[in-house]
Amino acid sequence: MDATRALLDELMGEDRNGDRQKVKRKLTDHDVCKMFIVGMCPYEEFERTKHDVGPCPLIHDEELQAEWKALDDRSKERLGFERELYKYLERLMTELRAKKRRNEDRLAADAAIPISAEDQTRLAEMNDELQELLTKSEVLGEEGDVDGAQAAAAQAEGLRNRKAKFEEDAQARAGNTGMSRYGQQEVCPYSGVIVNKEESRIRDHKGGRNYRAWVKSHEFYEALKATFERREKEARASSGRDRDRERGRSRGERERDREYGVGGSTGRRRSRSRERERGRGAHRERDAYRERDCGRERRGSGYAR
Repeated sequence: MDATRALLDELMGEDRNGDRQKVKRKLTDHDVCKMFIVGMCPYEEFERTKHDVGPCPLIHDEELQAEWKALDDRSKERLGFERELYKYLERLMTELRAKKRRNEDRLAADAAIPISAEDQTRLAEMNDELQELLTKSEVLGEEGDVDGAQAAAAQAEGLRNRKAKFEEDAQARAGNTGMSRYGQQEVCPYSGVIVNKEESRIRDHKGGRNYRAWVKSHEFYEALKATFERREKEARASSGRDRDRERGRSRGERERDREYGVGGSTGRRRSRSRERERGRGAHRERDAYRERDCGRERRGSGYAR
């Protein structure tokens, strides 16, 4: 009975009979899918594809999605939902890159390569260099050397392109068309699967759910990356302006201090000058008191005589 009710709730909604109060959820509820709120739930997008990982275990609430879209950028950053989606997509992209490499190697091995022994030797050397650079990039990344890891990865990418060009030239020298036993094939840059280069096959592939899900994943991944980079630049610029204002206030305060004789050599000289002036004034005042006292004494003495 419970299973039947759950199925009807999924198909027709919880309030299908008009006898249930709709639950008012909040953005921060633990059972709400934050990735769906941001705009893409990978569980939903890859459903019924080769990358299907099952239904999303959380609730997809379109009202909360609309509430999210109305938030300002600062509020979205504070909630952190975009980071959650970005991390998930980053894992997908890592898996995709590995899949593309495997399929590219598979196509290369599957294709007949009647090239010269000399070219084969050079290709093997380039492949060894490529593996060394990839290993170096991974090791540097694990050690926290981000710049070194990125530089090694860039070198590996450049070597991979040179290797592909060299292999193409080697096949041309040998009179090979690069055809496998399945015809001309390539690795899809979005989904990583091997597709036939025939126009009809490519059209069918791009019309499939799997391809569309991967395209959307790439779009969201790049858009989120650009958003984080923009926010980081804005934060650095704001921090720089704050430092400039602080330095400006400090200069103003120092100038006021100098003007009023507080701090610095000029201030100390002015302070000592005022102290000397006050000292001379105090001496003059004491001398005046003595003069008055002496005058009174002289007048008093004359009256007594």
